[in-house]
Amino acid sequence: MKRLLSLMAAVLLFGSIGEANAGVIINWTGGSNFDIETITFAPTIANAIVAINGSDSTNYTGDPMMAGAFAHAHGGSTTMFIDVNLNGVWTNVYSHPVGGSPDEFFISSITTPITFSLGTVDGLRVYTDVIIGNAFHQWQGGSAPPSFTFDTVTASAVPEPATMTMLGIGVAGMFGYGLRRRRANTEATPA
Repeated sequence: MKRLLSLMAAVLLFGSIGEANAGVIINWTGGSNFDIETITFAPTIANAIVAINGSDSTNYTGDPMMAGAFAHAHGGSTTMFIDVNLNGVWTNVYSHPVGGSPDEFFISSITTPITFSLGTVDGLRVYTDVIIGNAFHQWQGGSAPPSFTFDTVTASAVPEPATMTMLGIGVAGMFGYGLRRRRANTEATPA
């Protein structure tokens, strides 16, 4: 009885946790000032960019800059895009407007995973929709270029309320059955 309850608790607690993956870190090997740049790397299976990292630096005006790379609209406005080469097809996975005040966007400020269809990824492209002359400024002040961590993320299975209700009724029934057996054994045992 105790083993069965322990097994049910383990399934309930751990059955819906997604598979952990190590991730593949791709270091930026492209240019440092550009409007469009593409890098290629060894194929990896992924469905998300889960982290964009780099070292702290300062931008061209000397202001603090997070993790190495930013898009700058040069007083105008543009949109920054990130594409991946997914199963041999360039696929847009992220875009962000750049312009106004301030007219900078730090790539490292993307803190939630950028998800896309699961497949083979072997390229990364960063660009703007308007060629404005070096919209991307990387690694000013001697900081390291950013890295992009590709990984597979799985959605955790969340039981439906009816499933949880049935599980609760089953556990209560097993508890009641065990209690009834214990009472029967106690009454049957002579003093």
